[in-house]
Amino acid sequence: MSDIATEALSVAVLAVALLGAIVRPLGLSEAAFALPGALILVVTRVVSWSQVGDIVRELGPTVLFLAGILLFGHLCAEAGVFDYLGAVAARLSRGQARRLLGTVVAIAAGVTAVLTLDATVVLLTPVVLRTTQRLRVRSRPHLYACAHLANSGSLLLPVSNLTNLLAFAATGLSFGRFTALMALPWTVACLLDWRALKWFFRADLSPNSEGRTMAVPAAPRYPLMVLAGTIAGFIVTSAIDVPRPGRPGSAWSLSPARRCGLDERPGGGWSPRQVPGSRCSSWRWAGSSEEATPAECKTS
Repeated sequence: MSDIATEALSVAVLAVALLGAIVRPLGLSEAAFALPGALILVVTRVVSWSQVGDIVRELGPTVLFLAGILLFGHLCAEAGVFDYLGAVAARLSRGQARRLLGTVVAIAAGVTAVLTLDATVVLLTPVVLRTTQRLRVRSRPHLYACAHLANSGSLLLPVSNLTNLLAFAATGLSFGRFTALMALPWTVACLLDWRALKWFFRADLSPNSEGRTMAVPAAPRYPLMVLAGTIAGFIVTSAIDVPRPGRPGSAWSLSPARRCGLDERPGGGWSPRQVPGSRCSSWRWAGSSEEATPAECKTS
């Protein structure tokens, strides 16, 4: 197959998959369009089976981890975590739409960061809608807040969305370091969203003379403890270099020697030795005189 035909087929398969995911005729799942398209690309040899295997090995752990987080979010919803958060938001707002907006922004940012943006859209938004109805305030500002914070609120943690997980694996940063770097952008983005929503929906956020409130149920302590323990586990395992989702192997996969194309071996390690007149290093295998200088590191 010519290069032009290959490109045309790839674009056509992608277009059909995206259109099917958006339109979803007959209520079909996105997989009903994506999987046949992928099979066509393999059968026509646009993509080889070995390439498919490489992609599955590379992305499989990340996708499975994301699926686990989504399941975890669903179990939190079943345990009443989101209903509890909705009641807390109502109590803190004292029935006032403007206060409720600020509380919803804060909760949505936290839920998105910890349980991914999908949890905010699918699990938190219906709770926010019911809360606004019970308080008899307009729901538009608060539903828009959920939609916006599902995006901007996902900057903070590596587990907040799929893009973060992929970037996390590529950077080699620890969980804590990634979070520290993204804390300021995340805070600024959330504050800008809150200010913009507050200004745009100012007519919908007029004071409510009734000031209705809701009773707050008992906190679901066990699910909240598990949630806190999960985040703590991410930080601890990252700090001690336990292999993590989207990161095959451990620190070796992103070590300088590996990036220079040197093979991994048991019983020793490559140590760098500066090459005179070069910005790079050669590498000497521990316990021997064997040296290797990758092509891109050799002096001209």
